[in-house]
Amino acid sequence: MKKYLSVIFLTTLFSCVYDSTTYKITDYEYAIKGKLFEKGWIPNLLINKKMENIYLKTNVDTNNFFFTYNIPRTQIQQLKLNLKPVKKDDIKMPNKNLNLSTKILNEVKNTPEYFLIIEKNDSIKIGLDINKSLVYGWN
Repeated sequence: MKKYLSVIFLTTLFSCVYDSTTYKITDYEYAIKGKLFEKGWIPNLLINKKMENIYLKTNVDTNNFFFTYNIPRTQIQQLKLNLKPVKKDDIKMPNKNLNLSTKILNEVKNTPEYFLIIEKNDSIKIGLDINKSLVYGWN
C-alpha cells in the first residue's frame, strides 16, 4: 500500500511541473514554417507579415502567455486603428507565473499606449511603443 501511495504522490508531483515554453523567432517567415501561429497564442488581428524578433513565452498549465515583436511604425499606426484603447491604470501587467525578465517587465510598464482585445472569451492586453516599433501582448 505504501508503494502504491508513493507512486501516486510522485505522479501527482511530476504532473504539477509547469509546462512553460519560450520561442524566439527571427521573423514572420520562420514563424510560419514553425507553425507558431497555429497554436493561437498570438491573435490573428496582430499577425503581420513584417513581424521581426518574435518572442513568445507560454505556460499551458496556467494558460498565460506573453509575446513581443517588432513591426514598422506605419504598421503599428495601422494596427492602432483596430484596437480599443484603455487607460494604463485599467491594465493588469503580465502574470508572474511566466517568470519574465525584469527588463521586459519594465519595458511593458513604460509602454506609452495600451489596448485591449477580447477574443475567445479571453482579454488580451496590448502595449504599443511606436518609437521602438514594438508590440507587446499578454493575458
